[in-house]
Amino acid sequence: MSNFNLYSHNKESYEKIKEGFESSNIVGIVHATGTGKSFNALEYVSDNTNENILYVVPSLGIIEHLKTIVASSGFDLEKDFPNLKFCTYMSFVNLSREELKNIKVDTLILDEFHHLGAPVWGARINTLIETHSNIKVLGMTAYTIRDRNTPYERDMANPDTDELFSNHIVSKYDLCDAMVDGVLPKPIYKTAYVNLIEDVDYLEKRLAKLDHNSSKYIDCEKVLRDVKRQIANALSMKELVKENLKPNGKYIYFCPMMSEKNVNDIDTIMKEAKGWFLEMGLTEDEITFYKSTSEMGALGKKNREAFYNDIDLDNHDTSNKLRVMFAINQYNEGVHAPNVDGVILGRGTCSDIVYFEQIGRALAVRGDTEEKLNKLSQMSFEELIALARNNKVEIDSSDTKEDIANKLVSPLIIDLSNNYEYIADLENDLKERIKEVTLRRSIVKLPRNLKIMNYRFDIELANKDLYDMLSYVRSRLSLSWKEMYELAKRYYEYHGNLEMPARFKTINGYEYDGTGVNLGVWLNTQRQNKKLSEERRSLLNNIGMRFGDYNDLQWNKNYELAKKYYECYGNLIVPFKFKTINGYEYDEAGVSLGVWIVSQRRNKKLTDERKKLLLNIGMQFGGTNDFKWNENYELAKKYFEHHGDLNIACKFKTINGYEYDETGVNLGIWLYIQRQNKNLSDERRMLLINIGMRFGDYNDLQWNKNYELAKKYYEYHGNLEIPKNFKTLNGYEYDEVGVSLGVWLNNQRQNKNLSVEKKELLSNIGMRFISLKEEKIWYSLYEQALKFYKQYGAWNEEKLDEIDNKDIMAYGSILTWLKEQRKNPNLNKNMKDCLSDIGFIIDTDKNIKEIKKVCIEYNISYEYNKDVLNNISAKELVIKIRFLLDNRVSVVAKNNKLHEIFRMSNQVMIEKYHVSLEELYDKYLNQKNLNK
Repeated sequence: MSNFNLYSHNKESYEKIKEGFESSNIVGIVHATGTGKSFNALEYVSDNTNENILYVVPSLGIIEHLKTIVASSGFDLEKDFPNLKFCTYMSFVNLSREELKNIKVDTLILDEFHHLGAPVWGARINTLIETHSNIKVLGMTAYTIRDRNTPYERDMANPDTDELFSNHIVSKYDLCDAMVDGVLPKPIYKTAYVNLIEDVDYLEKRLAKLDHNSSKYIDCEKVLRDVKRQIANALSMKELVKENLKPNGKYIYFCPMMSEKNVNDIDTIMKEAKGWFLEMGLTEDEITFYKSTSEMGALGKKNREAFYNDIDLDNHDTSNKLRVMFAINQYNEGVHAPNVDGVILGRGTCSDIVYFEQIGRALAVRGDTEEKLNKLSQMSFEELIALARNNKVEIDSSDTKEDIANKLVSPLIIDLSNNYEYIADLENDLKERIKEVTLRRSIVKLPRNLKIMNYRFDIELANKDLYDMLSYVRSRLSLSWKEMYELAKRYYEYHGNLEMPARFKTINGYEYDGTGVNLGVWLNTQRQNKKLSEERRSLLNNIGMRFGDYNDLQWNKNYELAKKYYECYGNLIVPFKFKTINGYEYDEAGVSLGVWIVSQRRNKKLTDERKKLLLNIGMQFGGTNDFKWNENYELAKKYFEHHGDLNIACKFKTINGYEYDETGVNLGIWLYIQRQNKNLSDERRMLLINIGMRFGDYNDLQWNKNYELAKKYYEYHGNLEIPKNFKTLNGYEYDEVGVSLGVWLNNQRQNKNLSVEKKELLSNIGMRFISLKEEKIWYSLYEQALKFYKQYGAWNEEKLDEIDNKDIMAYGSILTWLKEQRKNPNLNKNMKDCLSDIGFIIDTDKNIKEIKKVCIEYNISYEYNKDVLNNISAKELVIKIRFLLDNRVSVVAKNNKLHEIFRMSNQVMIEKYHVSLEELYDKYLNQKNLNK
């Protein structure tokens, strides 16, 4: 018997998990949202209490949910599972390799493992696995693809690639499987076409351009007149909700991510919804609202717990009231509440993943559904019909007793945002799955029983007649090539590219609208049209259109990355193993640019046109000497990456760069020759310096050796508080015959002639050039600066106008202290990091350089936005860009000016967008390695 009372489908998958671990240390399952994936993991935990198990999830909300499951299943977490530890992916971000190695773990459980596609999260998990040779890994997710329909799309279980879960998936169970098996109910889907007035206005403007005496004009004008006459009687959004909600039901209302205050922000929606529910005849005492947003912290958690347990915030029972949870993203992934009657979709989306995550809050296997069905089965046919009518459940004359019972327990989905096509696709998929399973059962006599035979969902699309009438007019007024181009142009001006999903539909050109024209299909048609005129091709090229077959597109994408590398470094001497997403920073999840460059150099069939393009960005198609030098440099780089220095014996030979091999290249001699070569080009000298080459005299070399020891001490111990008598050979362990590192560091601290460069190197590894008392005073002043940052955001001179007079008095001395830090010679790395974390720009020139890199990457005009860009840190710029892009909002407006969010203080951003700078730093900072 299972410890967590697994349902049959999870019993099957759990057996597959156990079988999988018999032949491999890595096992994954891909199960639909709502089918109880986490119960597989908890069952494994309960069967292996002697193992140290680390359960990793994307958010703290999921940990809350898992703890609730454990408690409600009759277990005491600390007593029954003493070796289980929950944590988030984010908690690993700042851990060193040594710290990851020291984590005690036998089994690693990775929830929503598609998040491993995030460069930093994925790298940390890979390091954790690499440093634990016998670790077992159990992964679970509903969707294996990260960043779908973007240039960064990545399937974390693709059998043809080398991802962690490639060829390790032991169980797949999608929504159709769950419905066929009766595990998940078919939903009741209610939606209405509510953009009637806007669409009529749009079509009338198009119609006005036609000849008013033409048959097309007369026909379409008559239809539009009929639509306008019927609009007054059309079902509105308010009526759609009022007609379908149960007065004692439990619902989740998903609000828009990007909203406008007093229009569609979460508080305005709650106020409007309360008016709707009061019109249903309910009193305020019969309605309980809950709210959960990212900035609410502990209060949000309290709301989620109350909603879960059907109580209000004062612990009063609400089980017989109308309960509505208003949320934005808090219920998108991994967090369920029991016995939810339905969801209200107030947020349009182009992402099928987000859509099915949201409706999955209602399509959940756990709850009292089975108990309700058993109770309903005891009722007569007539009693069921009466109950259905009382609960506003529509029934057909052909419905059986079982059909009516299933409808009574089916979750309700009210779609206010025209996401209809997703549920239509799901219905079609279910139809095909039923046919497939029926056929397979008849051929091979499979034991699988179909719990449903009718694939159709209970879908009601209100105002469909008006929708069809407008669709007819739209088809008669099919857009010309020029009009479709104008839509594509608007998309480009808003998003900066034409990389849109094939199913992207729109009316205004830049926002998704399921009732609009299919711009994605049109662009694909243009791309494949071999007879497209040069004039039209040129127009599309000017707005970022990519033509040609896949190979051409791929070559062009790689070339653009190479171009960005050249713009950043001034050369194309790209390390062979260099991978990148943005062109100039290493990213394990990126394109193998180094390999691509080598393949182009060796490609004898490279066209003259492509060769010219590469020559223009510094490509070397040189002779043997150039290649030989580059090959030896790559070996030296591998030595540096493995050993951390270039202190190589003259007789050192190697094949792989870091291990001695008598038959290999004499790397020691080659490095010695480079050091003595007075004719070495500046470019090559700089490349060698970047991997630890020292061209100085003996004293410099000795200083550098001691510095490397101090660096290793810092990396191991996290500080440079070294006893004066400390000696070492490896940098972190005491050795009587070693270098007197303690004495050397004390000498550096007292050396008044220490160069600025050397002082900065030591500061970056935690060297303290001031007394402990002075350091304590510094951090107390920093706490005041942090308090200012939380209220007003990063400090700059322009902020004075935004600060209250009383706060200017309170913070005056701190702001003066902040400005003085730019000239403070005693700042160590931690102090600089602290100042950086509150957006303070220490090195303005370096910050502007980073800013310009970001501008190149995201097509931002630096000149148009100097007023903002000269007063924002590169870190803050990047995290705000990522936030906007994740929410499909343009970074720049049509006039090339940056979005208003870049001018906002922390407080204003919280009020308008429900998110703080601290949250953005936590979520996005480590996606861009700007700490270097």
